[in-house]
Amino acid sequence: MPGADMGTIATHGGYIISAMLFGWATGGVLGGIAADYLGRKRTMIISILTYAIFTGLSGFVTTWEILLVFRFLTGLGIGAEWANGTSLIAETWPQRARPVGLGLMQSGYGWGQLVAAGLWFWLSTLSPEAWRYLFFFGALPALVTLYIRRRMKESERWEGAAAERAALQAEREAGAELDPEQERRTRFTLSYIFSIPRLRKNLLFATALSLATVVGFWAISTWIPAQAQTLAQAEGSASPARAAANVGLWYTIGAIVGYILIGFIADRIKRKPIIAIWFLSSVILTPVTFFVPDSLLTLYWLALINGFFTLGQFAWMPIYLPELFPTLARGTASSFVFSTTRYLAAFGPLISGILVATFGGYGIASTIFAAVYLLALPALLFLPETTGQPLPE
Repeated sequence: MPGADMGTIATHGGYIISAMLFGWATGGVLGGIAADYLGRKRTMIISILTYAIFTGLSGFVTTWEILLVFRFLTGLGIGAEWANGTSLIAETWPQRARPVGLGLMQSGYGWGQLVAAGLWFWLSTLSPEAWRYLFFFGALPALVTLYIRRRMKESERWEGAAAERAALQAEREAGAELDPEQERRTRFTLSYIFSIPRLRKNLLFATALSLATVVGFWAISTWIPAQAQTLAQAEGSASPARAAANVGLWYTIGAIVGYILIGFIADRIKRKPIIAIWFLSSVILTPVTFFVPDSLLTLYWLALINGFFTLGQFAWMPIYLPELFPTLARGTASSFVFSTTRYLAAFGPLISGILVATFGGYGIASTIFAAVYLLALPALLFLPETTGQPLPE
C-alpha cells in the first residue's frame, strides 16, 4: 500500500501471513479427506492448480484485503498437496525405498524456499513492483498437472479400498445387513478412525508428537534471524537485515539435509528412535544456538545444525504416519495429524514474543519452548514400531 508507515505494513503483513497459514491448515485437513474419497491423483491436480492459480493472481492485487483472500486460498492448495503427496508415494513406492522417497518429498519444502530466495535476490533489483513477478513465477507449477494427468497412475491401493467402500455402501442401501467391521468401513473417514480404539490411539498420540514438532519449529525459528541481526549490529555490520537472511538460508540448508538423511536411515535406526533422537537433539541445540555464539559465523554453523533437527525432523511425519493407518482413511488421518496442529502452533510465535519481552532475550524464550519436545516424548510409548512392516490395508 503506497505511503503506508512501517507499523501499518507490519500489521497488514501479519494478517496476510496468518491467513495463509490458516488456509494451509484448513487445506491440509480438507485435502486429506478429499484424497480418501476422490483419489490421490485427482486431488493432487486440484490442489496444485489451486495453489498456482491464486499465487499467480496475487501478483495483480491492488489492495491488501484482496491479497489476504488470495493468500488464504493459496494456503488451501499448499496444505492439500502434502496429504496427497504423502499417501501417493507411500502407496506406490516399494517398501524398501518408501522412506527415501518420502524424505525426498519433504525436502521439497526446503528446496522451494531456496529457489524462492534466489528468485527474489534477482528480481528485487529490477523494479519496486518486483514482488508481483515473484507471484507470477509461483503460477508455473500448474504445468506440472499436465504431467500428472497424462503419466501418473492412481494408487492401486486406494482404488481397491474405494471400490470396497462403494460396494459395502451399495449393499447397505439394498437392505443387506453388514457386520460391525463392514458397517464401520462405510462411515465418514474420521468417524471410522475414532470408532476403532487402535486407530484412535494412534491418531491422538501422533498428533501430540506433531504439535511438538510444529510449535517447536515456529517458536524457535522465528527468533534465529533476530539473533543474527543482534550479533550483526554488535559486530558493526552495515546490513543486519542481510545477516538475518543469511542465517535463514543456513537454517534451511540444514533442514534439507535432515529431511533427506532421515529417509535414508529410517529403516536402520527405526521410526520411534529417530523421533526421540531428533526431539532430544532439538532440546539440547536450542539453548546452544542462542547462548553460545559470539560471532555471526558461529551462529551460522549452529543454525545449520539446528535446522537439521528442528525443521528437518518434519520428515518423520510422511514416513511414519502412513504406516499407522489403513488405506481407507490414510489421507484423512495423516493430514489431521500434520495440519490441525498448525491452528494451535499459530500462537507459538505470539507467546514466544511475550516471553522475549518478559525475559529480555530470545534465548530464554526459545529454550522454554524447546521443552515442548520433552513433554511430547512420552507419546512414543503408546505408538507401535512399524519399521519393516507393510502398509496396513
